[in-house]
Amino acid sequence: MVVWMALLTIHEQARQASLQRINILDSPREERFDRIVRTAQRLFGVPIAYIGLLDTDRMWFKSSIGLEADEIGRDHAMGLMAIERNRLSVVSDTTGHERLSQHPWVKEDPYVRFFAGVPLHDREGNSVGVLGVMDFRVREFQEHEKESLMDLAAWCVQELYSRDVHKVEERQRSSETRMRALLNNVRDGIITISMHGLIESFNPAAESLFGYTVGEIKHQNFLQLFATPKIKITTQEILKTEPARLSSILGTGGEAVARRKDGSEFPVELSISDMWIGQYRMFTVIIRDITERKRSEKALQESERRYRELFENANDLIQSVGPSGEILYVNKAWRQTLGYEPHEMETLAIWDVLSATSRTRYVEVFQKVIQGQPVEEFEVVFLTRSGSEISLEGNMNGKFNSDGEFVSTQGIFRDITQRKRIEEMKSEFISIVSHELRTPLTSIHGSLGLLLGGVGGELSENAISMIKIANSNSERLVRLISDILDIEKIESGKMDFFMEMRPLMPLIHQSIAENEGYAKKYNVSMNLTRELPEVYVYVDGDRLIQVLNNLLSNAMKFSPKEGVVEIAVERFERYVRVSVSDKGPGIPEELRGRIFDRFTQAKSPEGRRKGGSGLGLSICKTITERLKGQLNFSTRLGEGTTFYFDLLAHKQPTP
Repeated sequence: MVVWMALLTIHEQARQASLQRINILDSPREERFDRIVRTAQRLFGVPIAYIGLLDTDRMWFKSSIGLEADEIGRDHAMGLMAIERNRLSVVSDTTGHERLSQHPWVKEDPYVRFFAGVPLHDREGNSVGVLGVMDFRVREFQEHEKESLMDLAAWCVQELYSRDVHKVEERQRSSETRMRALLNNVRDGIITISMHGLIESFNPAAESLFGYTVGEIKHQNFLQLFATPKIKITTQEILKTEPARLSSILGTGGEAVARRKDGSEFPVELSISDMWIGQYRMFTVIIRDITERKRSEKALQESERRYRELFENANDLIQSVGPSGEILYVNKAWRQTLGYEPHEMETLAIWDVLSATSRTRYVEVFQKVIQGQPVEEFEVVFLTRSGSEISLEGNMNGKFNSDGEFVSTQGIFRDITQRKRIEEMKSEFISIVSHELRTPLTSIHGSLGLLLGGVGGELSENAISMIKIANSNSERLVRLISDILDIEKIESGKMDFFMEMRPLMPLIHQSIAENEGYAKKYNVSMNLTRELPEVYVYVDGDRLIQVLNNLLSNAMKFSPKEGVVEIAVERFERYVRVSVSDKGPGIPEELRGRIFDRFTQAKSPEGRRKGGSGLGLSICKTITERLKGQLNFSTRLGEGTTFYFDLLAHKQPTP
C-alpha cells in the first residue's frame, strides 16, 4: 500500500511538472483551441464541449462551449474519471453510473446525462487534461464517434506541445490532415461557405446527400441546396449579421427542406456557425438527413391518431386520472354517458363523479393501482351531471414513468346499469315463481307418496308405474326449486350463515347417515377411510352438511353398481381436507374447466344425465368459499373422481 501511494505521488508530481512546462494555465483564450472545441460540439451535436487541464486542486478550462465557469474543483471535475483511467471514458447514462450519478451537474442544472472524455497525454504518457463532451440526453456513442473524439484529442495535444515556431507549418499540415480525415469519415454533411455565400468545401457525406461532386458544387451559391424560402432568409441573415448578433442566431439547430441535384427534396437538420481565418469570415454548416426520423415521427403521429380515434369512438368509457384524482382524459362515451361537455372536464376530479357508496371501494382500487397492482372487473357507481346513478364495471391499471414514479391510472368501464336492472328483475321473477311453485309441488309430491303407500287403495301395476314416474319427477322439481332458491339467496346476499366452532367428525357422520337411503337406491356403499376426531372447524353446520350431502349424492349417482364411495379426512398443515371419491367414469376434459358453472352436468356410466339440476356444485363452491374454504377436484377418465374441500383446522376450544 505504501509503495502504491508512493507511485501515485511520483505520477502526480510528473504530471504537474509537465503541466507547468506547457505554461498555459490561466492564459487567455486562443482560437486554435476554440476551433477544436467548436468542431467537437458540431461534430457530435452536443451542447457542452471543453478542454480541461487538471491542476492540483482544480480543473481549469482552456476553452469551452456551454459552461459558464472558467474552472471547477478537482473533486467535482467530471473529466477526472478519464484522466484516472488514462483512456477514453464514455458514460451513456450518468444517472445510472455509480460515480457520476451523484455529481452536481447530474443532480442539478445543467442536468448532464451523457459524458465522453479522452485524456490529453504528454510525450511521457502523463495525463495533463481532458477533451470532453456532454449532452443533456441519454445517448449511445458509436465506434466512429469514439475514433473522431480521439483524433480531436490528438489534435489538442499537438496544439498544447507544439509552440515551437519552426513546427508551425508541420503542425498546420498535420491539423489539416486530421481535419480532412474527420470531414471524410463523419456521416453528416459538412459544408464551408464564404462570407458571400459561396461553397468552399463539400465533404464526402455532403456529396452523398446531395448528389453533387466537389468539382460541380464548389463556388456555387449555398442557397441552391435548399428548397424552402425560410432557409434562404435565415442564411442571408447569418451572412449579413454583425459579430455582436451571432450569439442570438448561430449555433442553434434547425430543420429545413434540402434539394438534391436530381431535384428531389428531403428533410434535414442543420446547424451553422462562423469562424475567422485572418480577415476573412467563413461559415460551417453541418447537415444531417432526418428522412428516417421524420418517417418514424409521422408513423408515431399516425399511430397516436388512430389510437386516439379508437379511444374517442369506443363504446366503453375510457378515462385517465392523475395522482390526486384530477381527470386527465376521458373519451366521448364517458362524457356523453355522464352528461358533461368537453370544457367542463378541466376542473372536474374523479371524486366529483363518484357516488357516496363507491368512494371507499374506488379508493381501495386506486391504492392498489398506485402500488403497481392492476385491478380487473370491479364495480363502481358514478353520478351523472344531473345527479342520477349509473353502475359501471371496469378494469384499471397504472402508468409509471422511466423512474418508476406513478403518473396516472388508466381505466376502461362499461355501463352495466341496464344489466343490473335486468338481473334484479330476473332474480325477483325467479324468487316469485319458485315460491309460488314450491308449495303446490310439495303438496303434489306428498300426495303421490301417499298413493304409492296405499292410502288410496290398491292400485294396478300400470297405475303404480305411472305414479312412480310422476313422484320421481315431482321430487326432481322440488330439488330444482330448492336449488334455484339457494342460488337466489346467494346472489342477493340473503343466505344466512350461523358460524360457530364445531367438531368436524360428527358433521361427517351425520351426512353419511342421511345418505344411507340414497346409497341403497343406487346399490352402492359408503366407507369412511380416515378420521380426525380432535379437529374442530368454524362453520355453519347445516351448510357444511349441505355441501357433504351434495358431494356424496353425486358420487353415488356416478358410481358403478355395488361400487364404494370413500370419505377421507386428512390434515395438511393448518388445514383439514375432506374428500369424497368415486370409481365412476371420471369427468370429460371438455367439462373440467366449467364443472362449477351453473347447469353443468356430466353423464352417468350409462351415458345418460342423472337427475339433478346442474346447480349443486355451483352452490357447494359458493357455500365453501363463504365458510372460508376452497372446493376443488381431481379426476381420471375411466378411474373415478375425487371432490375435496379444505377448511382452516382448529383445536378444541377451551370451556
